[in-house]
Amino acid sequence: MKKNTGRIIGIATALVLAVVAYRIVRWQIHENKYNRTVEGTIVFVDADRSVATIEVIDPRREDQLEITGNIPSFCPITINGQPGRLSDVRIGDRAEVKGRMKLGPKRTSGPREKTVTAEWVRITRGSEPAKLPQIAPAASAAPAITTARS
Repeated sequence: MKKNTGRIIGIATALVLAVVAYRIVRWQIHENKYNRTVEGTIVFVDADRSVATIEVIDPRREDQLEITGNIPSFCPITINGQPGRLSDVRIGDRAEVKGRMKLGPKRTSGPREKTVTAEWVRITRGSEPAKLPQIAPAASAAPAITTARS
C-alpha cells in the first residue's frame, strides 16, 4: 500500500508541475503578444491630455503606421539619456517606446478598440545646429567688387 501511495503522490505532483509550467508559458506568450517596443518619429504630442502619436514602419506590410497612446504621469521619459517630461517632447523627435496594448470588448461589427499605454519613452534628438558668431568686418578687408552697367 505504501508503494502505491508514493507513486500516486509522485504522479499528482508531476501533473501539478506540468499544469503550472503550462500556465506560465501561456502567460508569457500572452504578455509578449501585447507588449511591444517600437521605434519611430513623434508626429503628435498633447502634454495636457498625456497623449502622443508615433509614426512607425509596419514590418508586415512595410508601410507607415501611426500609433497613438497614453503616457501616464509615472512613465519614465528620457531625452538623449537625460530625464525629461512629455511637455519636452517635440514633433519630429526620434523615439523608442515600450508600450502595452489592451483590447477592448468584442464588437458585433468592426475591429476591437485598442488602447496603448507607454511603459517608457526614450527620445533621441540630434544636436541643435551651432550658431555662428557674428564677426565684425576687419578695417583692412578688401573692398567689395562692384560692376557698373552702362
